[in-house]
Amino acid sequence: MLDAEGKPAHTAQRSLRLKDQLQAGDGPRSALAASAAPAEAGFERPVALARESVPVIVERVGQIIADQQAVLSRHLEQLTAAVGRIGDDEARQAEVESIAADADKRISAEADRRRAAEQRAREAVVAAERARANEEEALTAARELAARVEQVEAGAAAQAELDQGRVENAEAAERAAVEAMEQAKADAERQVREAAERAEAQVAAAEADAERRVAAHQAAADAQVREAREAADEARKDRDRQVRAAESDVARAEQARDDAKTAREELQRELTALRTKAEEDENRRREEVKAAERAAAQAREELAGATAQLQAERDAHERELNAAEERARHARTAAAEDVRAAYDAQLAELRAQLAAAAGDEGPGKRR
Repeated sequence: MLDAEGKPAHTAQRSLRLKDQLQAGDGPRSALAASAAPAEAGFERPVALARESVPVIVERVGQIIADQQAVLSRHLEQLTAAVGRIGDDEARQAEVESIAADADKRISAEADRRRAAEQRAREAVVAAERARANEEEALTAARELAARVEQVEAGAAAQAELDQGRVENAEAAERAAVEAMEQAKADAERQVREAAERAEAQVAAAEADAERRVAAHQAAADAQVREAREAADEARKDRDRQVRAAESDVARAEQARDDAKTAREELQRELTALRTKAEEDENRRREEVKAAERAAAQAREELAGATAQLQAERDAHERELNAAEERARHARTAAAEDVRAAYDAQLAELRAQLAAAAGDEGPGKRR
């Protein structure tokens, strides 16, 4: 949600500032004074305004009841003083005794007027009850708003309009309660004024009735004040509970933030350790690769040397083999020539022997 200036209406800084105000004792009055003009302040916190305005409404209704009680007490004191003056005035005793003759007839009329006054008093009590009911309704709405504050803050502008309507309803209830209290005050003042006017004519009957009505009104006023104070105390206790709950939520949020920060720092340390280990492993792998490359280069050099040596030995062996083959070929050629020469010599010798033998046989036959 954004305020009138386009800035976030709910931030951690503003929440902490509100918490500091509550702890410092500024309370909802300062918050209400700060947000008394929603159009000027941007109406940043409608829920907070509704929640903080309810105790102010209760306090204002209690103040109105206290003012009414003070007015009633003042008029009753004036009536008591007038009755006392009349009772102490011996000069008017005869007039009182003459009035006592028509007291019975006037008592009935006074009873009718008293019943009418009591009816108006009951109506005033009913109006006060309605005001208290409206106050309870406003308190209930405020509690519901406090319970749904997280959803309302996340619900944006639509929920803000609903909260504005509830605030307006609370203000309307406050105005109705003020009007009812003012009407009750006017009725009470009129009743006191009429009772004061009748007191001079009906002292004997009016004194007892006045004392009874004073006690009844005093008891009713005390009961109203007591109920209003109890309601105000309950609202104040509820506000304190809400403040403590808000402080507990803030503490839990801060603890969660600290835990998240600790976890993030631990994760960063682990990531740093893993990154360091990965870098070390990478460096070690690079060193191993370099060592393997050096060993491979050395092995290639040794292989090249061995290959060259083997090639040289093979070339020498081939040369020796070729030389041996050449010698064998020459030997075979020489042996073949020797065999052929021996064969030719033997053949020539045999031919010579045959020829000689043939020559020896020829002359013998001729003899």
